[in-house]
Amino acid sequence: MNQALIFMMMTIWLFPFTIFMFYRIFLENKKGLTAMYILSIILVILGLIMVIRYKIPMFLCMLGPLFFFSLYDIATRIFVARYNRKPIDTGYSWQSGIFADRVYNITVTTLGLILPILIFALLYDLFK
Repeated sequence: MNQALIFMMMTIWLFPFTIFMFYRIFLENKKGLTAMYILSIILVILGLIMVIRYKIPMFLCMLGPLFFFSLYDIATRIFVARYNRKPIDTGYSWQSGIFADRVYNITVTTLGLILPILIFALLYDLFK
């Protein structure tokens, strides 16, 4: 695979993590999350076009942001239902009593990174 293509795939794949880590306030806003869903769906459509027209296997990589934002939305809804509040960003917070928030952040980050890679590895041959 071309190095520029691999760079583009990794950039698209890591795009949601940049939003999650540094601009979470944007995701906590319903309009911001909706905008991210729309952008992710556009990326999926572009990935399908690249597979169908140019035979470039970008579809699975372009599913990454949609998968991550869906995972974020589901995990946040579960957290809010259980603790009756939104999770706190614990990246630079050393206060005590926010263990559930730390577990939430670690879980969303880990699942958001590992599951798309596993799905990509398992389904890569289908879209080759």
